[in-house]
Amino acid sequence: YANNELIGSVPIGQTWFYHDDAPVGTIPILQYWVCAFDGTAESGSTNVVVFMSTGTEPEIPAPASVSIFPNPFRISAGGQLSVHAGFPRVVQGSVAIYNLRGQLVQERSFHGEKDVYLHWDGKDRQGTSCGSGVYLVRVKADGCPDQIRRIMVIK
Repeated sequence: YANNELIGSVPIGQTWFYHDDAPVGTIPILQYWVCAFDGTAESGSTNVVVFMSTGTEPEIPAPASVSIFPNPFRISAGGQLSVHAGFPRVVQGSVAIYNLRGQLVQERSFHGEKDVYLHWDGKDRQGTSCGSGVYLVRVKADGCPDQIRRIMVIK
């Protein structure tokens, strides 16, 4: 429901619903909630989510496009993992690789760039070869949503 109007229904087993034609800007307050219907009776509503439009909402920034090759990455082959992050405008931030414990393994900071590359040889910041397993690549830039990708490292 949106402002007491049914805006859609979802068949059993479908876990999502998409709705994008809300009249933001023309109605100052939008209230959304979900109810269950078993064919005869409707449940009470879920928590009500309220959106208040000021008419001056900022544009949502575009995320970086991130590509990683090769994935999985084989350290013993002597190659490098390449991470490319492309931004819609010049930004500053970092591309970092973390292990699953959240420890920083490798990082490249950048300032005033639109296309950023990180080439990783499978070693941490101290030059020690990393073990096999899953690692996380985090692309972070001012004014853009963070991007996190998984990579698999094989020795």
